[in-house]
Amino acid sequence: MILIIVGQDALQMIEMFHFLGTI
Repeated sequence: MILIIVGQDALQMIEMFHFLGTI
């Protein structure tokens, strides 16, 4: 369960970094 939560947070972080990198 913890791994799934961490995975979701990681995906959100990756999307945020990708969004910041696009700017």
